[in-house]
Amino acid sequence: MELRHLRYCIAVAEEGSFTRAAKRLRLAQQAVSRQIADLERELGVKLFERGSRGAVLTPAGKAFVDGARGALGETVRAVQRARAQSPSGLLRLAYSYLTPSHFALVGEALAHFHQALPDMAVTVRHLSTGAQTPALRDGGIDVAFGYLPSEETGEIVSDLLRDDPLIGVLLPAAHPLAAQDPLWLRDFGSLPFVGLARELNPVTYDSVMAGLTERGLSLELANIEAVGVPAVSLVAQGCCWKLASQTMIEEANAEPGVVFRRFADPPMPFGLWLRRARLGGSPLGQQFAAICTEMDSPGPEIHNLLPLNV
Repeated sequence: MELRHLRYCIAVAEEGSFTRAAKRLRLAQQAVSRQIADLERELGVKLFERGSRGAVLTPAGKAFVDGARGALGETVRAVQRARAQSPSGLLRLAYSYLTPSHFALVGEALAHFHQALPDMAVTVRHLSTGAQTPALRDGGIDVAFGYLPSEETGEIVSDLLRDDPLIGVLLPAAHPLAAQDPLWLRDFGSLPFVGLARELNPVTYDSVMAGLTERGLSLELANIEAVGVPAVSLVAQGCCWKLASQTMIEEANAEPGVVFRRFADPPMPFGLWLRRARLGGSPLGQQFAAICTEMDSPGPEIHNLLPLNV
């Protein structure tokens, strides 16, 4: 039995069809059928019932596939751990939704990392703050950028890279509130609030909504959740407002019809955090975190890092 037998069996189980599994695996259907038949002979059990409805797992097949998934997962993690210890290791980085200024810091961090360790490969993917914690804990990623630190459970280390509290709002230039001074958040009860959809970043969303409640703005206010649409573009249409930090002011300057105004309320905590596993984290992740905390000069942005596997 080889690892490919496990992959083929899982593919057939998930697709419910030898034809679809073969297409997914980019193999001929006959090759997949032959490998599964060989596996069944070796195990001495029937894994699939074959019929007009496709391929359906038998009880023995279900037990085998459950174990096969775990075995493959452990194999992948073993490879990742080995690569992390190797001189030609792999750093796995994730980031949640970030403002343009903060995303540029990710590119800066990668540039410094590549300068210090030019032989290291890097993979970068988008992952919401809520999904980052289990991925860090399970070893699926090494480091993660996002807003707000992890809950203090002792499993995740959170380092604040840029303190960037929410100090004002972006609102339509023609709205009467744009001329109001002082400006309080509780005054925005009649204008819908636009923010990142909770499904994309529940940790940040819940924290922001709690902060608005503390400052006298009811959670019953009308919300517009932005998914795949720049929030500032919605503000420019005159239908809503959004919270802003110092680094977000440039969004207002670049969007006609949008202005930045400071509010008189206390600032709301916000900033860019780097997170990693406290125990069992990869040495590369620890090195990357150390480089990030020492950054003090600008570097090239992410798209200029040609040697990296991003």
